[in-house]
Formats: sequence, structure tokens, C-alpha cells
Amino acid sequence: LLISLVVVGLGINNYVITQFNRKNKLAINEKLNSILTELRVRFEEQEEDVLDENYISYLLRSFSNVFFTDINLYSPNGTLIASSRESVYNEGLLSRQMDPEAFYEMTLRMQPRYIHQEKIGDFSYLSAYAAFRNGNNEIIGYLNLPYFLRQKELGEELASSLLALINIYSLLIAV
Repeated sequence: LLISLVVVGLGINNYVITQFNRKNKLAINEKLNSILTELRVRFEEQEEDVLDENYISYLLRSFSNVFFTDINLYSPNGTLIASSRESVYNEGLLSRQMDPEAFYEMTLRMQPRYIHQEKIGDFSYLSAYAAFRNGNNEIIGYLNLPYFLRQKELGEELASSLLALINIYSLLIAV
């Protein structure tokens, strides 16, 4: 029973982490879809394809409050156009250039979306990118959503799963 407790515990641990990561990727994808849809609707109303930085910044801050996430828009050459949180870039915490790996995937490998891990110092987070296209289906920018994982939530899920497992095995051992 003790050996099976360890084996099953490790299996549950891996399962919970996998499900947590899958849930986070799904959540960031849904937010990305919603924000892209909202931006397309707003830009269909505009006459020109030129991105007005002030208007974009206003929209990104508005959407950021609605979707509870930071939002960045990069130009086709990978330079930051606007962000819902300009202070991060103004203080030099993040570069005004798009992540090189994401830029490679989006421009050279022509991926319509790309989700990967990025880092600020020792802090790691998920970051999703999607091509933002105009009415002529030309790429006019890359939308980016950094998604800061809630490690506390993962810890709580792991703890509750392992606690339930330990309770079951304690009962089995007692029997």
C-alpha cells in the first residue's frame, strides 16, 4: 500500500500539473480570441489601416480592464506599438522588442498563433501571440498577452488532490 501510495501520488501530481497547464493555455487562447475579435470590430469601423497609437493604447487599456490581462501590440517588424501597461516598458523591465523566439515563429515560420514561456529575471510566465490582420488579410501587427500563472492555485490543487489520496490510503492502511 505504501509503495502504491507513492506511485499513485506521483501520477496524480503529474496529472494535476498537466491539467493546470492545459487549463491556462485554454484560458489565454480564449482571451486572445476575444480581444482579437474586439479589435477587428473596432478597426472595421475605421477608414484607414494606419494604427493610431493613442487610440490603440486607449483600446488596450479598456480591454485590459475587461479581460483582466495585460495586452501588447507589436508592429510587423516586432517593435512595440502600444501596451495596456506602458509603465513596464518605460521603466525598462521589458524590452520594446517582441520576444525573439515568438518573432521567429510568427514571421519566418508563419504561425498564426504562438504560446510559450517567457521570463523576467527568475519569474517565468506564459505569453501568447497572434497575428492581427486588416480587412485585406495583411498582417498589421502582433497581439501579445502575457499570462501570469497563479502558482498559489496550482499549489492548492496539488495539496487538495494529494490530501484526498492520503486520506483514502490512510483508511486502506487502517483496514
